[in-house]
Amino acid sequence: MSLKPITRRFYAPVALVGVMATVFPTVSRADDVQACIEAHEHAQVARKEGKLLDARQSLLTCVRDTCPTILQKECAPWLTEVNSSIPTISVIARRADGTELYEVRVLVDGRQVASTLDGRAIEVDPGPHVLRFETDGLPPVEQETVFREGIKNHEVMVVFESTSSGPPAPLEPTPDVDRDTIRPVPTMVYVLGGVGIAGLATSVYFEARGLSKRSDLDAQGCKPFCSTSDVDAAKRDILIGDIALGAGLVSLGAATYFYLSRPSVPTSTASVQPSLDLRKHTAMAFVQGSF
Repeated sequence: MSLKPITRRFYAPVALVGVMATVFPTVSRADDVQACIEAHEHAQVARKEGKLLDARQSLLTCVRDTCPTILQKECAPWLTEVNSSIPTISVIARRADGTELYEVRVLVDGRQVASTLDGRAIEVDPGPHVLRFETDGLPPVEQETVFREGIKNHEVMVVFESTSSGPPAPLEPTPDVDRDTIRPVPTMVYVLGGVGIAGLATSVYFEARGLSKRSDLDAQGCKPFCSTSDVDAAKRDILIGDIALGAGLVSLGAATYFYLSRPSVPTSTASVQPSLDLRKHTAMAFVQGSF
């Protein structure tokens, strides 16, 4: 069996693969060189404008082994100089009470550079910047700061204050017991108390007199033929004593109720101080007030 037809059939594709293997590495090599040249140029411009972070990215490109040696020799020392010139900041965030915060977002000129504070330094470009710090539940804090080349671990202190804007929170009503109040004794307590005491005194008087009359009748031994007028007089005194006793007890009970249920009033309210004057067979109540 002859192999000549098969050889002829696959000769062209094999030749094409060989050409591609020769041409494509050359094209890829040319693209790498062009990228190195552009990175070399961009690094110089960015460094001159103070954009050291961008300059470092370009220098990292032009120091690769795929770049021409002449570019690597220039970019390598520039990269060392740029790294030493990039300022870094160390952020410390606290609440107003001194409690340190870690869940804080850091933005430099509107671009977030850190989502939390983990103790590591943050790289920034030299020059003036607006720093913004955000944390949940507290108003953000902004600072305008100028960072100088070569200054490392520049400490930035941030204090999150509680918001004081907006209407103040309503104050809870203070219980009456905490206010400067008094519980004055109502006049009715003195009146009813006086009536009750007078009732008891009257009861004692008439009960004693009635019982005394009854005792005299028993001593005479006239029962059941005692004088009707004397018997009625004794019964009348005892009845008056019983009525006076009931009235006195009711009055004292009412006085006790009004005394225990008296309300509290501010001390500025006019005070009334009744007084009770008890004399023989009489009871008089006086009311004295200060306004």
